[in-house]
Amino acid sequence: MFAAFFKFSKTVAKSDGRSCALEEDRNEFSSAGTVLALKDSSRKILPDEISSTGKILSHPSRVTLMIKSKKILPIESETSTALSVMRLPDATLYTQKYNGDLETEGETVRQMDNVVQGYTFEEDEIITSALGGLISGLKMKGAIPFKDFSTTFSTAKWFKGFYNAKDGDIYSTSNYTCRGAHSQVAARLADYHHTCKNLAFGLMEAQGAGGGAYLEIPNDHSMVYKEDYDFPSPLTHRETIVKIVWKRLSEKSIMVAYHPLTTHPLVANKDGKTTIRATLHGAMLVTQIDNGTTEANSDFHINFGGNLPRPVINGFIIPNFNRIASHHQSFFAYSLGLEALSEADGKLLGEVFVNQIKQARKRGGWKKRAELGQVGVDEFLYISVAMRKFLHLCLWFRALLHEISLNRVKGAPTVTTALSDLKDHDAINLAKDLSTIVLTSAEAESAIDHWSAQNVALEEFEAEHPWMRPFFVEVAQYNLKTSDFGLKFRVFAGAMLSTIDLVTDVYMTLQFLNTDGRESFGSAPNDYIPYDWRMKYNKTKGRVTDPQLRRRSSIQQVKTLLGGVEER
Repeated sequence: MFAAFFKFSKTVAKSDGRSCALEEDRNEFSSAGTVLALKDSSRKILPDEISSTGKILSHPSRVTLMIKSKKILPIESETSTALSVMRLPDATLYTQKYNGDLETEGETVRQMDNVVQGYTFEEDEIITSALGGLISGLKMKGAIPFKDFSTTFSTAKWFKGFYNAKDGDIYSTSNYTCRGAHSQVAARLADYHHTCKNLAFGLMEAQGAGGGAYLEIPNDHSMVYKEDYDFPSPLTHRETIVKIVWKRLSEKSIMVAYHPLTTHPLVANKDGKTTIRATLHGAMLVTQIDNGTTEANSDFHINFGGNLPRPVINGFIIPNFNRIASHHQSFFAYSLGLEALSEADGKLLGEVFVNQIKQARKRGGWKKRAELGQVGVDEFLYISVAMRKFLHLCLWFRALLHEISLNRVKGAPTVTTALSDLKDHDAINLAKDLSTIVLTSAEAESAIDHWSAQNVALEEFEAEHPWMRPFFVEVAQYNLKTSDFGLKFRVFAGAMLSTIDLVTDVYMTLQFLNTDGRESFGSAPNDYIPYDWRMKYNKTKGRVTDPQLRRRSSIQQVKTLLGGVEER
């Protein structure tokens, strides 16, 4: 799990009948990418177009979507929502892995909610030890906060931890919330070998049974997992073998424990060097706090068999602890249905949307910034259950987000069209209007208030969909920070004002010098400026010896100097 987020190789081999059957279930896809019906069909995605129910349907005739140029083009059909999906075959691969993971996690949820589990003494010891470690971890004091919060969403209450450079121990504790049932969150955490995640965090690759890696599933509530860590040369290859056990502690809470195993022999890696066995202790306690929100508390302790260089710790390992949590948060945000979206969800959905755009833009240079930003928009609309349905109801929404992602300041007329009559060109004008308003606003909230107040359709939009305002506040905040024209405009305006101020000062000084009786006012700046420079130079060099000068304020110095000028 951790290695996948480090972009290191991960190999999984399945060694028992159940895991093989699980693999067969995941392969039950047709050539068109269709899948068998799932119990939770509202979350299933298929790589083609959106139906009236909000699900993406698959049609074998849509082979034209295999775009050789790798550009995203709209789908042409009578029922099309003009959604340009992710590049195929990437979209098909993503869809198959996503639905396969849902099959696996759906079975785990069924076990958690409906089946009484029998635990061995060893498994109960693992749960008890993990719970004690979690309680101790949550009480950590003086821990150094992690530095990389770039992918942490606002629903994360804290991430803290520290690295013991002497022994090589890395500790991490966190608290965050996810939108979903606690058994669904626990199943996602227990599904250590899930193969699919949001493209903004990268796509995990499940490889074959190479490298001596394996996975055992002894029963419904536990599994043994081996993970490889290919650190950059010259660091030695590492591996972890972890037993994962989940247990329901109460009606609303489930514990997922991670315990290292040392019983398996070490093997040489592909370079012929002996692999170092790392140890991972961990605990995740998920608790239902209301009907739609689950709180997750985590505590992890990992040692890679000695010290690691600081760049590896700070640049890869520590930041990826919160990326794991951020992935879980975004996964459940994307899984929300349109009817389930609340006003509070709008903020998280806006953060997820912005993150999707930022990560998409990292796949190319600045010349492709605009195009890749629109790719991120389409991925957001494609992955989110709520947005797939909303896009079917409001066909113009994609055009709105596409134009907003460009963040180009252009003149646009005020849109007076009602919400029900909006078209793509109206949405584009709304987006241009927002970019202009953001440029002239100091805060994102005031920009959205202004934007909504002058467009009738947006007032209707906000009234019907409470999540709209916090969603666009996050988008406006991102545009406010990243607008190239806005930054250049502010720098240019500041430079112009400074230049004008200098010119007017010179002009007034000349006016005083050329006016009888006012010459002293014109010469005052000429006398004060060298004096001020000398004072600053002396202070810099530490050579101010006059106690009176040290005690005087700059205002008193100016008054003294002007008094001498008046006497002359």
